Amino acid sequence: MNKILKSRWQYYRHVLCILLCVLILFLNGCATAWEPSGSYYRTTTTKISVASVPDGKVLINNNYVGDTPIDHTVRYEKQIDKKTRKVSYWITQPGFTLFWSIVSLGVYIPFSLIPADVETSLHPTDLYRNNEFTLKIVSEGYKIWQKEILCSGNDRLSIDTTLEKNEADK
Repeated sequence: MNKILKSRWQYYRHVLCILLCVLILFLNGCATAWEPSGSYYRTTTTKISVASVPDGKVLINNNYVGDTPIDHTVRYEKQIDKKTRKVSYWITQPGFTLFWSIVSLGVYIPFSLIPADVETSLHPTDLYRNNEFTLKIVSEGYKIWQKEILCSGNDRLSIDTTLEKNEADK
């Protein structure tokens, strides 16, 4: 009797070891490597705060936006890289896959290896377009103040300046 128990224990130990190895193998999931699948541009903004002494008219890219002091939001585009990979039901529906694997006594597991869905990942870059602006402050009797602004994802940009009098008006 002891010999039969010992051989059954060895048998169950081997089966348990094999099942454990298979379970560990499938818990890692089945997914392909990430592949680049293009990029696109998303609109982003920067709020520009402009103040001057004396007050003046503010023009951005030769478009009047208001008088100083002013807060004005400019819009430009930021590049977003897109990557995709194929994933199985084991990754996308782990509870469902585990349930069917148990109910089918492990027959369902091989079918979960078949890629069934696409996972997408978005990665913002440091590349921008249409992000250069010309800022002018115009006030009567003073020189036109002008500056080129390059926005690169900042939330806010502050400009505070003192205008110079025209030499002809001195």
